[in-house]
Amino acid sequence: MRNKATELACGVTITSKLDAIALAKRAGFRQINEWLGWGIEAMRVAPSPGEVAPAIQRQLVRGWFLITLRGLVAVAFALSFVLEAHEGLAVYAFTAAAYVVCDGCVTLAAALQRAAPGGRLWLFGAEAIVSFAAAVAILTLPELTPRLLVMIIALRAAIGGIVLFITAIRLASHTAQLWMLLAGLASIGFAVVCFVVPFAVAAQIARSFTAYMFIRGSLLLALGWTLRPNDPAVA
Repeated sequence: MRNKATELACGVTITSKLDAIALAKRAGFRQINEWLGWGIEAMRVAPSPGEVAPAIQRQLVRGWFLITLRGLVAVAFALSFVLEAHEGLAVYAFTAAAYVVCDGCVTLAAALQRAAPGGRLWLFGAEAIVSFAAAVAILTLPELTPRLLVMIIALRAAIGGIVLFITAIRLASHTAQLWMLLAGLASIGFAVVCFVVPFAVAAQIARSFTAYMFIRGSLLLALGWTLRPNDPAVA
């Protein structure tokens, strides 16, 4: 009898421990889902086309500080190019790679924010991946010429501009839409200029990068300020 009672008690104890482990795992996964906003129910609900624009608008309002940070990063690196006016191509390449990595990190953070159905900024995540790929290409290519550096930055700027443009046309706020459209057009315009004008001198590259990042950064700062919520509880 004692052996059977002991075996029964051991079985109950093991079962209780397994149940506790399973509950802990489920709680952990639920917490991760809540943090990322990737809950199963949220994934099942397909938003109607009329709900997408307000959802994206609310998501951008929640992440207004990240858009403002992107603007500050762009302006800061524009000033760094001014200070490096007489440096060589290697310094410009490193600075450009550092900028796209910093901007990509902030953009990825905006894409991973918790969001309601239809509000997740998936295109921002794609733009972040392109930014990281551009940085890797700049830092690892064995023979990086000025023209090749310009082409990499121009391609990355074009993709980023398209992402901003597509996101802007889906916004509900006309003021925020205007600033985002201008930022997207500035990036696309810079890419077009880079593909048309054969920049071959390091000083020309520095001046073009400085102008582009300063204009883009200023427009993103204006966009972030426009999206800033009046109610602190919204942020």
